[in-house]
Amino acid sequence: MNNETPILEIKNIDASINDVKILNNLNLKINKGEIHAIMGRNGSGKSTFSKIVAGHPSYEILNGDILFNGESILSLEPDERSHMGIFLAFQYPIEIPGVSNEDFFKISL
Repeated sequence: MNNETPILEIKNIDASINDVKILNNLNLKINKGEIHAIMGRNGSGKSTFSKIVAGHPSYEILNGDILFNGESILSLEPDERSHMGIFLAFQYPIEIPGVSNEDFFKISL
């Protein structure tokens, strides 16, 4: 059994946008070295979950907590979370003329 602190732990998250509850009592624990895939039908809350972890301001956390390396990140702004390595990438990023993906990722790191 792994007694290490999970890298990411979602505890009983309830969340809404525009007074519509999207997530209800979501729990997830990701330990070092694990890979998880979030799957589900359209409208099941996958994007909402991702945006909440990244700190998107349009979403309201009604209950629960998000722990990153054992520390709550709920009070952190999206830019503070991004400095910790928590951010959303685009599935189909817009091409910037003269900037290759390789250069972009090197600079990002």
